Amino acid sequence: IEASQRVNQMVIWEIRDEAMIVGTPVVTWPGAFMRGRFVASAYRQMKIEAAPIADNPGDYARLAIELGRTPAKRAALGAALRQSANEHLFMDLSVAREYEQFFIAAVASAGRNELLPAKWRPVPDSDVAEAPSVFKPDPTAGPRCP
Repeated sequence: IEASQRVNQMVIWEIRDEAMIVGTPVVTWPGAFMRGRFVASAYRQMKIEAAPIADNPGDYARLAIELGRTPAKRAALGAALRQSANEHLFMDLSVAREYEQFFIAAVASAGRNELLPAKWRPVPDSDVAEAPSVFKPDPTAGPRCP
């Protein structure tokens, strides 16, 4: 992956994470399936400007050809990916904390023989001063599974 100049994401789904961490640009076209939306959302989360996200088949082809023929643009995007992937994507614990909130709430509801409310949503980290977390143990909390 690292040796390749770019990856066309419509063809290769399994290597998306690896491509980003080594700085290989992934051309993507978000559509009805998760494989297209995943890479586009990762680019947004990493704050990548001018990410190769296509709006239509013609745009996808144009972006793939442009990255393939423009080494300087490919290198600049690759450098941005390497820097941003660790900082904004792989070291971001917000998703893990949202899953954690879900499981804690679901187990608590099940213990009361209830379901979670239909519109239940996790509280974003920015809305919680010191949210209890297995990443930051809360000594006042009850027992938790390891």
